[in-house]
Amino acid sequence: MKSGYPKLIFWGLALWLSLQALQHFNAVRHHPYPIEYGEGVNLLWSQRASQGEFLYPQIHQDSLPQLHNPYPPLFPLLSSALEMAGADAHAFSAGRHLSLFGLFLSLSAMFALIRRRTTLGTAFLACLLFTLSPMILRFTPMMRVDGLALGFSLQALNALDKQKLKSAAFLAALAICTKPSFVSAAFTVAITVLPSQDFKKISRTAVCGLSPMLMLLAWMSLSSGNHWMQHLFSLQALPLDLSSLFSWFSRFGGQHAPLLVLGFFSYRQAEGPLKVYAPLLLFPFLFTAGITGSQENYLMELWAAACILSACAFPVFKEKFPRALWLFLLLQLGLFFPVAPAPVFTRTYGQEIPAGQNTFLTPTENDVEIGKQISAELSTFPAPVLSADFGFLLPLHLPPAYQPFQFEHLVEANKWSANTLHQAITNTPFSAVLLKGAAEDAADPTFTPETQHLIHQHYVLHRVLGPWHLYRKK
Repeated sequence: MKSGYPKLIFWGLALWLSLQALQHFNAVRHHPYPIEYGEGVNLLWSQRASQGEFLYPQIHQDSLPQLHNPYPPLFPLLSSALEMAGADAHAFSAGRHLSLFGLFLSLSAMFALIRRRTTLGTAFLACLLFTLSPMILRFTPMMRVDGLALGFSLQALNALDKQKLKSAAFLAALAICTKPSFVSAAFTVAITVLPSQDFKKISRTAVCGLSPMLMLLAWMSLSSGNHWMQHLFSLQALPLDLSSLFSWFSRFGGQHAPLLVLGFFSYRQAEGPLKVYAPLLLFPFLFTAGITGSQENYLMELWAAACILSACAFPVFKEKFPRALWLFLLLQLGLFFPVAPAPVFTRTYGQEIPAGQNTFLTPTENDVEIGKQISAELSTFPAPVLSADFGFLLPLHLPPAYQPFQFEHLVEANKWSANTLHQAITNTPFSAVLLKGAAEDAADPTFTPETQHLIHQHYVLHRVLGPWHLYRKK
């Protein structure tokens, strides 16, 4: 039986979703304001790298600033180099271009891995399904480290599949130097090479894998002493958040169920390094996904592996059950169909400003308007300014003094003292405070209720701009 209408409907919906994806990527690339909190964090350390400042300054509980760098230095170093090379249309431009380059690396590696096992059309189809995932659309175009780390990891797997061991080890090391949780490719290289008992092969592969990590480690130690250990280890001890884990993992599982299930059952036919790589992906997830702040980006590698494994089974289904295959793929695309919320926020002047961003975090004209208004207001205040997202401060050359997400959660876990911040709020050295929510209602999720209560006591509401509440000292 021919595929008929399911195939036509699939490609029609795929074309529509692809156009939406291109518009999303373009909107993110040109948006001059932060789209989410993580972009401000990466922008801070990229700016410090371009200015030759420490990427791992020592942090004391009894003094500000308190700014935490959660990642190795590769991404900020590359981002600052890209900015100096001319990718400086706006503050986030270089970092977002670097993330999109990571997506290109991922897609080219996946395409090559699948093409060696099946047809050209199947490779294209799997890469399309991978890209149209709401998770990929959300995380890969933003100024975040995940997209670049994924690209290095998949390119390492692709090199290993071609028996290029030294290149695979080097690329796997770059993935770790971008984000340590992308360690599965490195383990795959080690498990593949060690059983050979060829000392020359093992030693050369080890040198290529360890060299970039040791070079960056030496640079970190020479430039910042041993303070990088505080940033990458002790300050990473955030509490577990199992309810959040259940929420985002359920959302991911529901949206990606068809290819995840097919990938699972196709694993038995896997061959080469993919056979080793796929199960290893579970270990970083088990050790990191339950930590406060984790999101679907922790499953990007797993989704890539599911697409590769599933693609290898497409030709078999297409030959025996073509109509069923296209119905199956249509179901997967249907689960990707965006359903955008439309909350509305109100200004103090009574004019309504829609929230703007959809489930992919696509910036809209409303978000541009909100960003302009926030920037215009903040530019009238002298430093220091306390902000829930210092991505708004950095383009205005307002140095951030406190990184709320990291330290407020450490405070809640009794692993950090809030006294220094609370004294600063009480003594009102901050000329303004920007919160994503009303302080009187403790509505900002990045600050503890106690901190927001102090802000409400010592600051007065100045403006409400979309979801953002700007306070000035009394």
